[in-house]
Amino acid sequence: MKRPIRKKCILLLEMLIALMLVVLCFYPLLKPHIKTYGLELNRLEEMELGRLSRATYVDLKKKLYEKDGFSWKTLCKPIEEEFDPVTTSLEHTYKQTNKITELDRCNKKKAGIIYLLLKIEILFERNSKEFAFPYTLLIKGESV
Repeated sequence: MKRPIRKKCILLLEMLIALMLVVLCFYPLLKPHIKTYGLELNRLEEMELGRLSRATYVDLKKKLYEKDGFSWKTLCKPIEEEFDPVTTSLEHTYKQTNKITELDRCNKKKAGIIYLLLKIEILFERNSKEFAFPYTLLIKGESV
């Protein structure tokens, strides 16, 4: 005597329903953890871009103090430079731009020295996301 085939189909259907119920019960428990993981990845990327901006700032600061590629007259005007794209550890590529603008100028007439207060803004752009890291720098200029 053969077993009825219908019984196996019902057993398979019962297993699928049970599996679906288990998944539906675990989804609310896992949803906050998945969201937290996504926020953690975003924060990690922001911290990495901050590290890259500080390294770029140090390079720019060194060039400004050594006056390598910058003259006193060019610093009085806004400068915008575009660098090679930067790739983070999450394999996202960002376009890097630096903006240098003069905030203030101070003349020390007795000493004959001019100081410039510069604002250096390092921008990282990808799609519609933009991260900006502002820095200020006081440099000693040419004697009057």
